[in-house]
Amino acid sequence: MRPDLVRSTTLGTLFGILLQLQAFGVQARPEGVSSDARLSTDAGVSIDAAAVKLFDNNCAVCHGHDGRGAVRLPNLPDFSQTAFQDSRSESLLISSVANGRNSMPAFGDVLSRNQIRGLVRFVRLFRKPTGPTPMPHADGPDGLLERALKGQAHIYDLTHVISGKVPTYDGETGSYRYEKQAEIDKQGYALGTLHIPEHFGTHVDAPGHFAKGKATIDKLDPSHFIAPAAVIDVRDKVRANPDYLLTSDAVEKWEHDNGRIPDGAAVLLLTGWEDKFADPTAYRNPDSSGTMHFPGYSATAVDYLLKHNKIVALGIDTLSIDYGPSKEFEAHKRSLGSGLYHLENLANLDKLPPHGAVIFVGALPIEGGSGSPARVLAIAP
Repeated sequence: MRPDLVRSTTLGTLFGILLQLQAFGVQARPEGVSSDARLSTDAGVSIDAAAVKLFDNNCAVCHGHDGRGAVRLPNLPDFSQTAFQDSRSESLLISSVANGRNSMPAFGDVLSRNQIRGLVRFVRLFRKPTGPTPMPHADGPDGLLERALKGQAHIYDLTHVISGKVPTYDGETGSYRYEKQAEIDKQGYALGTLHIPEHFGTHVDAPGHFAKGKATIDKLDPSHFIAPAAVIDVRDKVRANPDYLLTSDAVEKWEHDNGRIPDGAAVLLLTGWEDKFADPTAYRNPDSSGTMHFPGYSATAVDYLLKHNKIVALGIDTLSIDYGPSKEFEAHKRSLGSGLYHLENLANLDKLPPHGAVIFVGALPIEGGSGSPARVLAIAP
């Protein structure tokens, strides 16, 4: 079968499925959520209110209010993706939707040709902006980096000092060793040798840490080490539950409040656990059986981020992106297996705004390494 016919039939059938679900009483929009709450456009773009209502009532049940998919269906398109938008002209989209009435008669009973055209044009508004994410700036043309160089933006160190006091995942206390090789008073210069594991203190996990055949730390794309930061603050949740797991709902709420997570971003989870870093026992927080208790990412949150966003990294201010009691390390396996890298044991995340900061990750290119200690810096407005 011709590829264009396959695309046409698939999209038309999906729209028909949406309408049948609506006929069975499935509500497209949750109670109390307005159409304005889930889509923002550039100033000056006119949105047809009838098209918005049409999408909410007939499409959002499967495609989601952001057009990126609310359920799992074969070949369900993501309206925000450039590949989807670029591969389909307006006439092809209109034809695809209109052809749905051949297999789903209820579709033709609901939508006129003009309504289909309005719906297609509305779907175009879900396209993500192309090109690099613009850095925030105040009055004047300078970007964030230029402002930082002039002392007009903040530079924060997200790194803990490397020392023998750093908490370790397994509780080992002898993994840090620093040996002086020369001293200024004796040799006229200072020199030392440092012995620490790859995953010590503030560090990076490479994909090869958990995923066989994936990139080691020396093979990671260096462009991914400069990334806009999306900081999700869950400190209130963690105070009530040290084993808190970030949910997909919490990510959606963040995007509702702050806009979509930009492509190429590092998602950083602010749990407040850094406050315990000076006390290794409190930071590991083991119970009587030795099981640790601290917050992390749920597998469903990782799946959501991988499906809906082109991010490059996950970060957290605890020992691991998986929560303390984890035995299967699902968050590690899913994210590293998809090519992301991790930042663990981060500091000073509370200094960063929810969005608008940019991080710089100084990971060591250890040949074949599964990770590396790193100096992580951030520039924030």
